[in-house]
Amino acid sequence: MLVVPIYSLQVFDRVLSSFSLDTLYLLTIIAGWLVLVYGCLEWAKQRLLHATANEWHEQAINLYAETGFTKSENGKLINDIKLAETGLQNHLGTVADIPWTSIFLFVLLIIHPTFFYIAISSIFILMIFAWINYLYSQRVSSQVLASDMQTSILVNKNYLVASGFISSMVSIWKKYTQQSSSTQINYKIKTLNISSLSKTYRLLVQIAVTCVGVSYVLNQALSVGGMIAASLIIGRALAPFEQSVLQLQHWVTCYKAWKRVTSYNIDNEIKTEPAIPNGSLIANKVIHKYSNLNKVFIKAFSANFTSSHVILGANGSGKTTLLKILADEYKPFSGDIRIEGSLLSSWDSISKQKIIGIYRSDLPLTKTTIISNMAVGESQAYAMELAQELGLHKNIMQHTNGYDTELVNVETQLSSSEIQLIILIKALSNKPHILIADNIDDHLDTRAELALAKILAKRTEEGKITIYSAKKMNLISKAQNIIYLEEGSIQFNGKATEFFSTRNKMKEASNG
Repeated sequence: MLVVPIYSLQVFDRVLSSFSLDTLYLLTIIAGWLVLVYGCLEWAKQRLLHATANEWHEQAINLYAETGFTKSENGKLINDIKLAETGLQNHLGTVADIPWTSIFLFVLLIIHPTFFYIAISSIFILMIFAWINYLYSQRVSSQVLASDMQTSILVNKNYLVASGFISSMVSIWKKYTQQSSSTQINYKIKTLNISSLSKTYRLLVQIAVTCVGVSYVLNQALSVGGMIAASLIIGRALAPFEQSVLQLQHWVTCYKAWKRVTSYNIDNEIKTEPAIPNGSLIANKVIHKYSNLNKVFIKAFSANFTSSHVILGANGSGKTTLLKILADEYKPFSGDIRIEGSLLSSWDSISKQKIIGIYRSDLPLTKTTIISNMAVGESQAYAMELAQELGLHKNIMQHTNGYDTELVNVETQLSSSEIQLIILIKALSNKPHILIADNIDDHLDTRAELALAKILAKRTEEGKITIYSAKKMNLISKAQNIIYLEEGSIQFNGKATEFFSTRNKMKEASNG
């Protein structure tokens, strides 16, 4: 760290005064060797930091990835893993230099205690600057609202332009952006002020050290070499603390993220994969209400699902909420959902994938190939069979790469009907024992409806469970059982034939 300045001083002090080339060559060899050693150590340090960060990321992802996406709020655990990795890669280097400060301070103490006290007090003042800058950074408002608004505009730009709402949405986005930019500018100005002040202070400290050193030399209390060495060493001692003025916030953020990740409780118990069930799905006294509302959406719902069941009811009656609870997407406020006696929530994700297929018209497609959106692994062959049955195969083959077509812009590459069929095929591709589908006939043409009706009938014959909501009689009539909801309560739960018979009698009575 101090090789070059010390080499320059030695050349000035020894070589130029003695005119000795041998001394110059020897000093150059020693300095070159020390620089090479320093370069190797610096290379090793950087490699170690990156290797540590990569090892941390790999282990954290292996341990926490599934938990991070499924159980942590809005994927915060995944963000914390990334924050910790970034901190290890980019900001740990300065922290690694801090232990060297103790050596520099010890050398300063040997040279003269005054230099030691100046260094200690300077470190304390620089840390005050760092803390003030950290406090400023905590007051910066996030840009989440502006970012969310921007994403919403980009996703819905065609609708916004067509409906004329684009101008008002852009105005709202500009408002959020300007507020965020104003806060960021104020923070950056304060940061620049503190950064400039800390650099100025460090230079003043070095001037003060030189001044004190010269006074000691004049009083014969210190040698000239000691004075110059003290001036150089104190600069190196203060360097990591000067950098901390701007980096303290990153250190704290990294440390907090690391603490949150390492303190997160995960279930490390090795679970035995259960056999694929062939029994019923049972809902027992399920009550559901949203945490921010007092209204109860599902009221003491109990049912035994054994074959095909269609959920009927007016808009807002609780059909979608109930189906999400049955699929374990929503956790009930009270009550439970069981498969063959075991809680559905206790099954791991791999087992659930084999047991349950879920369909909703608003499920997104990923930016990968068509076939990857339809199924994975061995299920892809069956997914192609379903595509042929549902009339989707011909449309897919019109694309240049067929099933291997990359979906870059889904809305322009696929129609609404094709998107829904792909989502439906994905739900059916694993031949799940339980299929839960909301608005299963959404965006389907007549051919697809008829094909889907045959698939549902076949599932019933195979003893599988299908729970769905639908609007068209062609699919409603394929269910063996009907559950009719009204404001979250069951008004009817029984055979479809009984339901339609009762409705017909009521119509005849009202007409009479």
